[in-house]
Amino acid sequence: MHDSDTGQRLLNLVPTPNWVCKRGEQARWEAGYSLSPATENWARQVREADHQHPSMVVGFVGATSAGKSWLVSKLQSQGAVQPGMLEACYSGGADLQSMTSDVNLYVDPVDRIYYVDFEGTYGTQPLQHQAADISKVVERCVEGSAWESKRRQVLKESFQPAIAYLMCDVVVFLTREKLVCRRALEECEHFARAANARVSSALPPALIIVQNCCRPSEGLFDTAQCTQAFRKAHLSSGQWHHDAEAGSSPSSGSRSPRSTGRVAQWAEYFRSIDCFCIPDEYTFCKRSGFDGEEVCKEVIARLKDTLRRRLQEGLPARLEHGLSMSQFQWFAALSTLCGIINDQETVAMETVFIHAGAVAGGISELKSMLLQLMHPIRKPAEVEFDAASFKRRLRVALGVVARFAVRHELPDLEVHQIASYITALFPCGAEAPPAVKRADGQTHPIICGQSRLFHKALHRSSVLVRTVDASWLQGLSEWLQGGVTYAWPGESCCHDSVADDCEPSMLAASISEQVE
Repeated sequence: MHDSDTGQRLLNLVPTPNWVCKRGEQARWEAGYSLSPATENWARQVREADHQHPSMVVGFVGATSAGKSWLVSKLQSQGAVQPGMLEACYSGGADLQSMTSDVNLYVDPVDRIYYVDFEGTYGTQPLQHQAADISKVVERCVEGSAWESKRRQVLKESFQPAIAYLMCDVVVFLTREKLVCRRALEECEHFARAANARVSSALPPALIIVQNCCRPSEGLFDTAQCTQAFRKAHLSSGQWHHDAEAGSSPSSGSRSPRSTGRVAQWAEYFRSIDCFCIPDEYTFCKRSGFDGEEVCKEVIARLKDTLRRRLQEGLPARLEHGLSMSQFQWFAALSTLCGIINDQETVAMETVFIHAGAVAGGISELKSMLLQLMHPIRKPAEVEFDAASFKRRLRVALGVVARFAVRHELPDLEVHQIASYITALFPCGAEAPPAVKRADGQTHPIICGQSRLFHKALHRSSVLVRTVDASWLQGLSEWLQGGVTYAWPGESCCHDSVADDCEPSMLAASISEQVE
């Protein structure tokens, strides 16, 4: 590991060997990793977190040596702690080498922005285990080389996408590939799919794609032109490249009106998309007069402005769902998410926000309790929607609100607002298209199950599924994961079995009746 960044370490990727018993083979230890807070740094960062200031988090993801740490250092305000730079370690120019291990957190003291710097998807090179106890754990594995490949796998398939997508308001995806090339699109597609593979509900972040160290001849250094070129090259068909190959894209009949545009699939996974080309700051051409350092400064200044704008746009978008997360609550939510990821469970943002208590408004405690009551934490086997149980919880919720209204003398307007909030907790009942089947082999229909509180324009299956006509590689990947969460376009529609109760005026009247 690199000592230069240990003071800003947020999460460690801890080797955790798994005792595997395979049929016909001798049991043995196999490589595995889990996420664990860097205890001393975590405690300090939590103490320094503001209980009132809203969390504004930017995550930097991409391949090893794409320039994530370098970009963080350029975006940080003067005097802020910055990542250890390669130029400071080696003379004679920069070299392609990983500088970040695990997950690091840098706080901008001026803008009060959290910059989360993730280890590259190719891992830390070379992989080192300095602690003696960790080295002993690693030695248990029969195949020593498996640790490095396993680290790359969990970074690319699980840890990096899930935390960046779910805990960051803006995701900055760095690549050295040309943005108009298929390779850049495939990298972003893989990130979005990996992030949503085990997510049943989420608030989508904004996406910023950065081509780093591009040549003057291939770079579009105007942000609007760069973004337009990316959309024209990749998004005109309105569907994912992976879907087109696997034949698993939803039929046009199941698409909502919003999903038929040029950016159909991307608009559902991300709030917005911006593209930037950053040149090598050491490039200088006498003939053309191109000054890489000056152009780099101009592009990064525009990138800063875009980051601030997207972060500010995310705050009202979060409040529209009745949610508010302070810096302090962000750490509680991240801790909960790490436990879910380590257990390889499906992530529901309701669970994460319940543990963090991140509910907005003057009656935040009541809303947090209603969220927990209407969406209790369920075991993996309890995935089927039980309408009778939901209606019982609804009656309890109305009684709790009535008691709260009496004790706090709530006016009718606030009672109606709470009733509207309760209707946002009703589940979506949209059924998945026949392109997928349940991973557990049962024949029950596959429904969305997301509450309208977290539902945007993308349904997500409430159970793990497998693609029907998948290629052998995709089928093998889904089988090894035990199934994935399937996403398809469409607006929220209340589950038929409880649709009659999903009426704010009726719920408000029921509350008022109990109050009287």
